Amino acid sequence: MLIGTIYELKGDTAKAEASFPRVLEIDPNFAPAANNLAYRLAERGADMDRALKLAQRAREGAREKPRIADTLGWILYKRGSYQDALPLLREAAAKLPDSPVVQYHLGTAAFKAGDRDMAQGPGPALGASEKFAGKDEARRLLAELR
Repeated sequence: MLIGTIYELKGDTAKAEASFPRVLEIDPNFAPAANNLAYRLAERGADMDRALKLAQRAREGAREKPRIADTLGWILYKRGSYQDALPLLREAAAKLPDSPVVQYHLGTAAFKAGDRDMAQGPGPALGASEKFAGKDEARRLLAELR
């Protein structure tokens, strides 16, 4: 698990993605590995059915973890289930108010679900120095809302 996490931090997502299944071979219910693999799969749009199953398994094993709620919500969003994604993303955003990625996920899902007030939440994410996939999209959506 640690090797996969180090690869993620270094930006080597391919090696990170390859590491997490090895952890799941040892413990198929290890929520952090299932979550991280699910997120990696979803981010590259690969095997969304598997990503969903992994995220659901992670959620069953660690309901209190906001990053897991975010992953499951984001996968539901990517599958077009915006209303199903919102409660999970709201939960994650409430517990991780300083995470620009989580705030972006909530704002984007709210936008797609038609909740314009909630969708304006990604504003703080835009001011963050952290780079993340979707930052340009968040700017575009926020400009559209204004």
